[in-house]
Amino acid sequence: IVLALAVPGCSAPPNTTLQNTPPAKIAVATTFYPLYDLTKSIVGEKGIVYSIVPAGVEPHDYEPNPSDLQKISNADAFVTLGLEFKELEEELVESGNPQLYVISAETGISLLPVAGEGAEEEKGNEEELEQSGFDPHIWLSPKNAQIMVFNIMKGLAEADPLHSEYYLQNGQKLIGNLKEL
Repeated sequence: IVLALAVPGCSAPPNTTLQNTPPAKIAVATTFYPLYDLTKSIVGEKGIVYSIVPAGVEPHDYEPNPSDLQKISNADAFVTLGLEFKELEEELVESGNPQLYVISAETGISLLPVAGEGAEEEKGNEEELEQSGFDPHIWLSPKNAQIMVFNIMKGLAEADPLHSEYYLQNGQKLIGNLKEL
């Protein structure tokens, strides 16, 4: 009789299958805040978005640390800017998850001419771009930001097809808002 009472307590709870668990949220890494902001607006509640370069830190001088490498290893997708961040982004991609889906936000962007003299000079590739007469701060142009949003929403839809319609709707809404600027 004691054995009969103990056996039901040892069995698995009824109907616990993977069908009852919600799909995992996509984890999306971005290089720095402007990409984080655009990406978070598209991903919404369907994922987790984080910036490799912390807010308030000068991105041009940033060196990745072991926790950054861990973050990129855990990401499903990585939104990149290229341009002056290309070397950092390549280092992160090479050290991370081999299944990482890389989304290039700068694809199709036309660099804008540098506006005026006397701008503060910065280090590395950004200074080289500015000396060539082009401004690497592509996200500051609403037209370029629209192209970046298009690239990000398209990339997210490919990386996470289960939520593709959601990303496309949010991206189109954000593009509409940028057109009003």
